[in-house]
Amino acid sequence: MIDQPTGSQVSAILYKCNIMGTTCGTCIGGVNTKFGCAFCGGTCKYRPTCSVPAESTCPDVIINWVSPLSAPVEGHTKVTISGTNLGTSVASIPTVRLAGVACRPVTEDYVVSKRIVCTAAEAPGRLPRNGSIEVQLQGLGRVYNYSKQFRYVDPKLETVFPVKGPMSGGTRLTVRGKDLNAGNLDNISLTLGEEMLPCIVNRSTIGSHSTICATPGIDRPKVVTSVRMFFDGSVRMLDQNPFRYTEDPVVEKIMPLASFLSGGRNLTITGKNFDSVQQPKMFVWYGNEKSGTTNCKHVPEMSDTVITCPSPRAPSSVKATAPPTVSSLRYKRQTDENNRVKIGFIMDGVLSVQNLTNITNTMLYVVDPVFSNLTSDGSIYIQEGTNLVINGQFLNLAASKMDVTVLIGGVPCNVTSISTNQLVCTVPSPQPEGKDKNPPVVTVKMGNLNFQVGSLKYKQASEGALPPWVIGLIVGVVVVLLVIIIVIIIYNRRRAMKARQEYKKVQMQLDTLESNVRNECKQAFLSAAFAELQTDMSDLTSDLIATGIPYWDFHSYAFKVLFPRQAYHQVLDRIDVDPGSRPSVEQGMRQFEQLLNNKAFLLVFIRTLEAQKGFGIKDKVNVASLLMIIFLNKMDYATEVLKSLLEDLVDKSVTGKHPKLMLRRTESVVEKLLTNWLSLSLYGYLKTSTGNPLFMLYKSIKHQMEKGPVDVVTADARYSLSEERLLREKIELKSITLNVVQEGGEMLQCRVLDCDSITQVKGKLLDAMYKNTPFSRRPPAETLDLEWRHGRGGHLVLQDQDVTSEYEDGWRRINTLVHYKVSDGAQMALVDSHNNTLRSTNSNMESTFMSVNSSTPMVQDVEQGAKAYHLTKPQDDGTIQKHGHKVISEIFLTRLLSTKGTLQKFIDDLFENILAVNGSLPPCIKYLFDFLDEQARRHGISDPEVVHTWKNNSLPLRFWVNIIKNPDFLFDIQVSHITDSCLSVIAQTFIDSCSTSEHRLGKDSPSNKLLFAKDIPRYKEKVQRFYNSIKDMPAVSDQEMAIAMNELSRTCCTQFNKTTAVWEVYHYATTYHDEIYEELQDSPEASKQRLPMKFEAVADTVRGEKDGYAEINFKSDDMRHVQFV
Repeated sequence: MIDQPTGSQVSAILYKCNIMGTTCGTCIGGVNTKFGCAFCGGTCKYRPTCSVPAESTCPDVIINWVSPLSAPVEGHTKVTISGTNLGTSVASIPTVRLAGVACRPVTEDYVVSKRIVCTAAEAPGRLPRNGSIEVQLQGLGRVYNYSKQFRYVDPKLETVFPVKGPMSGGTRLTVRGKDLNAGNLDNISLTLGEEMLPCIVNRSTIGSHSTICATPGIDRPKVVTSVRMFFDGSVRMLDQNPFRYTEDPVVEKIMPLASFLSGGRNLTITGKNFDSVQQPKMFVWYGNEKSGTTNCKHVPEMSDTVITCPSPRAPSSVKATAPPTVSSLRYKRQTDENNRVKIGFIMDGVLSVQNLTNITNTMLYVVDPVFSNLTSDGSIYIQEGTNLVINGQFLNLAASKMDVTVLIGGVPCNVTSISTNQLVCTVPSPQPEGKDKNPPVVTVKMGNLNFQVGSLKYKQASEGALPPWVIGLIVGVVVVLLVIIIVIIIYNRRRAMKARQEYKKVQMQLDTLESNVRNECKQAFLSAAFAELQTDMSDLTSDLIATGIPYWDFHSYAFKVLFPRQAYHQVLDRIDVDPGSRPSVEQGMRQFEQLLNNKAFLLVFIRTLEAQKGFGIKDKVNVASLLMIIFLNKMDYATEVLKSLLEDLVDKSVTGKHPKLMLRRTESVVEKLLTNWLSLSLYGYLKTSTGNPLFMLYKSIKHQMEKGPVDVVTADARYSLSEERLLREKIELKSITLNVVQEGGEMLQCRVLDCDSITQVKGKLLDAMYKNTPFSRRPPAETLDLEWRHGRGGHLVLQDQDVTSEYEDGWRRINTLVHYKVSDGAQMALVDSHNNTLRSTNSNMESTFMSVNSSTPMVQDVEQGAKAYHLTKPQDDGTIQKHGHKVISEIFLTRLLSTKGTLQKFIDDLFENILAVNGSLPPCIKYLFDFLDEQARRHGISDPEVVHTWKNNSLPLRFWVNIIKNPDFLFDIQVSHITDSCLSVIAQTFIDSCSTSEHRLGKDSPSNKLLFAKDIPRYKEKVQRFYNSIKDMPAVSDQEMAIAMNELSRTCCTQFNKTTAVWEVYHYATTYHDEIYEELQDSPEASKQRLPMKFEAVADTVRGEKDGYAEINFKSDDMRHVQFV
């Protein structure tokens, strides 16, 4: 108690030492000495009350957190260390070292005992380094370490996406690279171009591998020459014009302009410059109320001018009432004023499309459609016939049949018509199955609306009636019995007569056959075809010197090899996921790619997939192609993985009964990987060495085939190496020369056959006009008309079929030059087709005629109900129709010998080039063959035929045969069906030449083996010399092979989206997640590297649940190809 005299004032300071000094450091250095506080007995007390001597120094330092944990190698980053007992005064600020580099303290930011702020110095040599965070009190020798390490990093900018955006700005520009979160995140900024335009960074998106910023607006389109990123005063730059500003998108037309209240109707928006916006969005507003937005989609191949947007749900203030009993058109007129809303779009920062003024931008909202149940009482509806009728109201007020989807148990029901009160669709056959064996549910989808209108069941045939198949079987048996009886009667009546006439008939046939054989042999072996072909190929060689061979670039070649006969694959585009989940998916795919670059994980992954029964051949081929895309920039790593998988395959094959069958078929991922690896590694060798003779062989076959008649329907030709594609008919023909009028009035002469169809003539004229021009750069024949210009007669457009076509007994003959009586020296011109109907008809006919499966000419003309034929019209029994007398078709087999003799030189040149060992031979061949020899020694295989067969199954079978049969993989050409069949025969001959087994020839041997019977032994000697020469070559070391593969990775340039390829592979990881996880746990090497946990972390990241990698240390000595986050 303090006594206070009357009329006086007393001032006092009340304090408690343990509140002012909560820790030792704050007690000793942070409390004013005038208060007499001291640290004793483990707490801060008033000194006179201490029962033990006061402490002059504090106990151990405690570090709670450090931020940031990285800095650019140039330094200048302010690092904050928070903890307890961090010094007692400014003079006693502890010494801080970051990764072994001193950190200069910032005294003005120091808080006694609680916080140290220091500036990171430059890393030695400006090289990245990792190390501990050390705090040492002055005067004391003990060093205190933080639990986490500090990193000096060298940030690098690699790419930006997208590469263009509207000049109004607002584009979400993603900058990708590494270590992009170096230093203090608040000090990270981005600028565009030399003008240093600020790109506003979204702080929440800053990560190690990517950062997102919003581009500013400018006044005109321009190219941004560089992108700069700043880190605590350090700067990194990405040049080479990474981004460009384009004209703002312009909306020109919106169709249709009506929707039901719930929205979801697809609207088509046309305009320009849409492709500069990654995610356009649409909204509507009514008065002051604005709807939600819907995501629009770019239309493939028209992404610049057309997008489709689902209509948004109408604002709540829009009220559409049910129409009276009037037509929908009258109802729309009545509701136009009350229910019309304005349309706007969000396209980055473009304001002009948010409030359109240049077009009609109002849309009518009408009442939602209502569908009635199939039955009034909810029972199962019995469907009779093929048309299902669904009743309702207001169905076509804002919808057409294209806007409605009807599903019966998940199977589409084709909508054929829609009216105000009814919708009609054609039910699928047979009846779809429902859930749990219940009748299927009928679901109607219209925009955002889904209606389940009940279940249905198809009406079955009445009981007691015979099923249709039983009736058909009875009729068939009766017909067969009748035919047998009639045949027996006729046979018995004519047997005697036939015996008397047989001798005379056989004699006449033998005389005719002898004459035909004599004439055919003279024609085959006394022709000047070889000399003519040599002259033509000499001219072709001269042209090639000037124009060059039309090779595909590496990207096109790789796509055709990895995905044969596919025009498109998902790896050409970005990942197709919801925009909201894209960041987490892409982050997860970067992590999964890092796992794939771990050899231990990848081997377990592939072996586990192949062990699954549901993992079929198509899946194996797809995974092998996707992995090759992922490893295109790490071909040395792909080679290591391939060796390990091949060792597994050898072990499995040797333990089996037939080791020679290894690599014979594509039954595993490694076999397809080997094919892809060889194809990509030998691309340069093909262009510099083997491509020339292969192209000459292709051109020689094409020239020789076109010198004789080719049936446009069956693809049979007079000159062929394939018996299946041999034209077994004597065709009277004449070679004529056409004068072709080119642009500018120049004349070009072209030789054709008068029996050629009009389509064939157009193809030959295009070949002459665009000689050695890549096929993809030539105008398609179906877009051109052949116009005959014959003086005063005017111009006549020639067509494969027209009103003048010959028609007889249900057959319509394809028009030829003979049909039009075109004479030698006639003047022709190729002009743009102006008759769409004719062009469409001809295009359909041409595709029908050249069908791959067309082995007979019985092609149905849909419009005329007639069968089309070109050179030969088969009888109903399939025999060849001859004029005059029958001819045995085998006499035309001499044409095979004639064609083979003409092409012999070019076949020999190709095989000689393939089997040549010289300085340009790629090291991968020697490396592969030595590997197979080493595996044979490792397993004690002494039979040389086994290793020889392995080599045959690897290089010749998996690479050369594929290239020979598919030259369009390497060249920008079109391979016709007859040329393809000839190349297949040559490829089979090459395989037979590589085999060590002797082929016994007999009367039943295939014609291609008989055709090259004398050549195959000579080719076999070349193959054996080739293998021996490779064996005698100096060995290729692993280091030399790695250098060669790295050079391939450096030079190959493709447009594949590697992230999409990783995403496609990840689908298999999710399908067989549990199996892969169990195998990883069972693998000692995988467990050692904590691969199971990392695999689970990828799934967490993709689901967006957490950053799966944030809590895992990914360092591993065996992951030398990987740099993890």
